[in-house]
Amino acid sequence: MKHHIRALLFDLDGVVVTTDRLHHAGWKRLCDELGWAFPQELGESLRGVGRIDAMHLIARHNGKDLEAARANELANRKNDYYRASLDQISEDDLIPGALGFIDQAKAEGVACAICSSSKNAEHILEKLALTDKFDVIISGNHITRSKPDPEVFLKAAEALGVPPYHCLVLEDAVAGVEGALAAKMKCIGIGDATELFMAPDVAADFSTIDLCAVLDSGRCSRPEPNGWHLVENALRPKRMLYWESVFAVTNGMIGVRGNLEEETEGFPSYPATQLNGIVGYAPYHFMWAFPGYPERGHRVLNCVEWTHIKLTVDGEVFDLKHPGLQSHRRWLDMQTGVLHRRFVFATANGTEVTVATRRMASMVCRHLAAIEYAVTVSADCEVSIENRIEAAPQSRHFPEKGMEA
Repeated sequence: MKHHIRALLFDLDGVVVTTDRLHHAGWKRLCDELGWAFPQELGESLRGVGRIDAMHLIARHNGKDLEAARANELANRKNDYYRASLDQISEDDLIPGALGFIDQAKAEGVACAICSSSKNAEHILEKLALTDKFDVIISGNHITRSKPDPEVFLKAAEALGVPPYHCLVLEDAVAGVEGALAAKMKCIGIGDATELFMAPDVAADFSTIDLCAVLDSGRCSRPEPNGWHLVENALRPKRMLYWESVFAVTNGMIGVRGNLEEETEGFPSYPATQLNGIVGYAPYHFMWAFPGYPERGHRVLNCVEWTHIKLTVDGEVFDLKHPGLQSHRRWLDMQTGVLHRRFVFATANGTEVTVATRRMASMVCRHLAAIEYAVTVSADCEVSIENRIEAAPQSRHFPEKGMEA
């Protein structure tokens, strides 16, 4: 194989072409006729959702419960409004850089497909003379379940003859990202990284994507050359536990997972300090058991939790959702074994706060692990640092109680 990625599966609306304004106008016209509310945020949440499912979502937003026949009737009426407006669509509605990206991919011998929940996908492609750009087109006319169900992506992979493992989906909607991950495919979100936090990687637009990196690794770009430093530049909730493992510091006797010092709701974390040989026991299950096989196995225990630090500046408690967060970077120096972290945020009154941390497990004194937590501020303010220690924290394999010493 020339590349690991052998097929690119594109959502249509929001990735290749934008018809948001036309969809929104159609739903708004229908809701106005019914006397229903249709706020902007509701319209944005319908991206990637099938027409009937979208109709039920709008109805529920307005406190209505539609029978299937009525939902179909209203959804078809909206579709009539939408199809009538498609005469207005033109090359100006193409997503910048999308066609060039597709042409480059095909030049590399990579198959390209459209995977859309819309039953109008073929009509739009024909209107824009894009049909011949794609090897396969799977639309709402070919599926029974809309995104986030993975059906549309799996059908495209089957039609292309490419296993899901070698497919990459480009999506702009949360429902599409969920569907791609459910299909066990790689995925790149196109748009806002905050909204598409579930996507393994996100690009603001096609100009920021390195096609060769995509085809070789499923990522938007190649890692920057950091020498001996292993670097995390972007905070993604779905990757927090991964980085905690990668950024662990240890000296063979004591090990500390690389969790962040501050706790943030929605960012999963498993802070743990573990000592070599301090274990608990749990039943060991075999598919086939024979006499002499062990009946239990051991799991390393979380011995103490000492890394939590609560930072407060002028009454504002910092966490990763702080609105003033400007930058955040972590790196593990593989030569020294020291984990570094640096982040900058601004308080509501404009004070700029810079925090630099270092964490290590000593190779000289094997019972020692330490964190340096340094705060620098741009103006006079009140800074509070609180450290919380749990002597008997829970362990992942033994959630019912903490360690007993």
